[in-house]
Amino acid sequence: MFRTVLTRAAPRALARAARPACAAPALAAPARSLPTSIGAAGRRWASSTSDSSPVDPAETESFALMEEGTRLLEEGDVEKAKDLYEQSLKIRTTAMGLFNLGVTQYYLKDVPSAISSWEHSIQLFPSNADAHTNLASAHILAVPPQPEKALHHLRRAQALAPGDGEIAFNLGAVLEASGLLDEAHTHYIRSKELGVARAEENARNVGAKLLAERVKKAAAEAEAAEGKGEKE
Repeated sequence: MFRTVLTRAAPRALARAARPACAAPALAAPARSLPTSIGAAGRRWASSTSDSSPVDPAETESFALMEEGTRLLEEGDVEKAKDLYEQSLKIRTTAMGLFNLGVTQYYLKDVPSAISSWEHSIQLFPSNADAHTNLASAHILAVPPQPEKALHHLRRAQALAPGDGEIAFNLGAVLEASGLLDEAHTHYIRSKELGVARAEENARNVGAKLLAERVKKAAAEAEAAEGKGEKE
């Protein structure tokens, strides 16, 4: 059975109602743990300000519902937050609203719905690395787990946020669990360089596995060569 832990465990407090900024939102990890607990989490979106307030009354209502949903989510009332995000989305479909809805679905262990919400969010806002990271976590938790899809989204997240050490760490974790040790080692080293201290131990452990594999392979080749020589 495929098992791994990602560092940004369940998504945490999300977007304050504000229109998506030009730049992708910064990621915010809840309890960071992909090899500690699988991760997703999203960094917060910018808080709404008077400069970004919508003029249309319906749009204003949609954002107000999202703001209240986020407040409730931060207070731990996931069910009510989910209801408000759904109400907001009925008025206006936004990448941020879908992203936040996915977080509540993830917390409520409705992984298929969370995946659907985050995929829809990405369609509207393709450059959101957080949504890709969250999707990776969800695909690892899916039944059965989908490590190939998790790798796809983590690679995309890394392309969007190459300086994020947590993404590099999570990518290393899924690669390691998938048996791709050389590449996993590379990403753990990168994660360490980006400031994730625990990546050093993971890199050391994977390095030891790689060494053991090479020793075993060399021994097998030597044994094969010896047997061939005896026959000749």
